[in-house]
Amino acid sequence: MELFFNFNTDADPAADPFNPARNTASPPDTEHPQGGKPELSQWFTPTWAAERLFDHYFSSLPRGSTVCEFSCGRGNFLRAIPEYHHAFGVEIDPELARLAEINTGRPVITGKFEEVKLPDAIDAFVGNPPFVAGILDTFLHRMHRHLRFGGSAGMILPVYAFQFSSRVRRYNELFSIRQDLIPGKQMFPGLSHPLCFALFTKETRPVLVNFTLFGDIHEINRMRPELKRTAINDVSPKGIWHRITFQALQSFGGQARLDTLYDYISPRRPSPNAWWKEKIRQTCCKYFTRLDTGLYALPETGTDTLAAS
Repeated sequence: MELFFNFNTDADPAADPFNPARNTASPPDTEHPQGGKPELSQWFTPTWAAERLFDHYFSSLPRGSTVCEFSCGRGNFLRAIPEYHHAFGVEIDPELARLAEINTGRPVITGKFEEVKLPDAIDAFVGNPPFVAGILDTFLHRMHRHLRFGGSAGMILPVYAFQFSSRVRRYNELFSIRQDLIPGKQMFPGLSHPLCFALFTKETRPVLVNFTLFGDIHEINRMRPELKRTAINDVSPKGIWHRITFQALQSFGGQARLDTLYDYISPRRPSPNAWWKEKIRQTCCKYFTRLDTGLYALPETGTDTLAAS
């Protein structure tokens, strides 16, 4: 298994915290160097860590599951997979592929992960992909095509892989995602960026675990500019949905039916939330006066104003 970060190759290697030359870890038990190939910023995950991670995240796999270690390097994850599973690796480097087969006694396909032939139904992927622009996206799409429903892909990633809500949302359209911090700096002396273990699970209704505010900021970023400014600058505890529903009721003389509110708010809604009608109903029930079924009005007291909200 390899840890591979590709930054500006023109930078001074001595200043690159990911340069294998800065690794002070003990030498491996094979002839292949601990740091892999310096020009690729390639390190290998300790065997003990691969074993612990697989046991922690994949111990519930039924016996006889098909498991693939992608970008397997010398096969540390492949070696950690119990013998009662059908396991194989994929590695682009022929030398490392041969070494992984020797180390694990399991088959390793030589070639690019996005191009090699894979079984139609795989129960789990595990590995440590090269984190280069576009590569993770390519790998995840390939995994999604081959994973059974309920199957997962687990991998070590730099935490900044999830720093942008748009990227998280894009991945979340395919998978449920869970991410947990791991002690990367102690596992790989010299690293300056925190690492996580991310689990991508193919499910009918994907969710996010250990991601807070990502959905909110993604929706805010997709708002029309004037609404985005309002949302960002709004200090009201009642929020943007109250503000726009208040404006809708005000534009209809202080009262309106839900269908009328939907028609007014639809082109102005502050987010692409699929449950926006439910959000409007919830806002009406919480902040405005119900006159009849589906009919709401501004409070008669006049205390609920935008200035006061």
